[in-house]
Amino acid sequence: MTTENYILVQLYCTQTKIEHSFIANLNEYGFISLTTIDNESYILEEEITEVERIRRLHYDLGINLEGIDALNNLMQKIADLEKENRVLKQKLLLFEGD
Repeated sequence: MTTENYILVQLYCTQTKIEHSFIANLNEYGFISLTTIDNESYILEEEITEVERIRRLHYDLGINLEGIDALNNLMQKIADLEKENRVLKQKLLLFEGD
C-alpha cells in the first residue's frame, strides 16, 4: 500500500507537540481512522482538519472527548435539520407555484 495520501502519526505528533495517546483516543472514539502500514500508524491527509478541530476544542477550550462527541452529534442533527428545511422550502415553493 502506498503512503502518499497518509501522514505518519509519529511525525505528526512530533511536529505538532500532540501526544500520541490523543491521536489513539480519537481513533477509539471513531473521530478519525488510523491505518497501519509496516507496523507504523498513519492518518489520511484529509482527516488532519478534523484532528486540528478536535485538538482546539480539547486543548484550547478544555472540552473532553465525550463532550466533543456530543457536540459532533448535535452538529450533525443541525445539519440534517437544515437540509430537511431546505427540501421543505423547495416543496412549498413548488406547491405555491401551482
